[in-house]
Amino acid sequence: MSDQAALNLDPCDTYAQRALMLAEIPLVELSLKRGAAAEFDSHVHALELRVEQILRCNPRDSFAWLVAFNLRIIHGQLDVRTFQFLDTSYDTSPNEVWIAIRRLLAAMPFLDEAPPQTRARAASEFRLLVHNGLFDEAARSYLVASDSMRAMLMIELQEATQVERERLLRSLKSLDLVNQPSRRS
Repeated sequence: MSDQAALNLDPCDTYAQRALMLAEIPLVELSLKRGAAAEFDSHVHALELRVEQILRCNPRDSFAWLVAFNLRIIHGQLDVRTFQFLDTSYDTSPNEVWIAIRRLLAAMPFLDEAPPQTRARAASEFRLLVHNGLFDEAARSYLVASDSMRAMLMIELQEATQVERERLLRSLKSLDLVNQPSRRS
């Protein structure tokens, strides 16, 4: 990520900058899991610079706003401005599935602190994932939701077909079994 070719990219080449962000995000997660603080800080700083560059050139880049939301969460900034970044991601791309999947997974654990309209947007987006047959993705976001957010999601599911609800339930059971530690005697 820090080789000369990546550093020399046009800051307004949002496709290339976005690709580099997508490559950098797993490195942030990996360095965090390994406890490599200096490496983690370096990757977070690189993400921050890329987000700034993209938004300076394209202020309607939904993915950059989502990454900006994530970066504020990483820094422990769970406040109104943080949720404004999330709302801007919704405003600039309400129907892009690849962003919706990431947005729900990123936001769901923090939505208890969000304004009511942001919570409603997330619940509606969850319903759209189910409607579009993305059951595993919807199940993953459901599993990281708080109890109060799960209650909102269940209300949204009242509009789902019986088949959609059954398929989501299968995904939930499957993912929950995968995430449970094995029970050996």
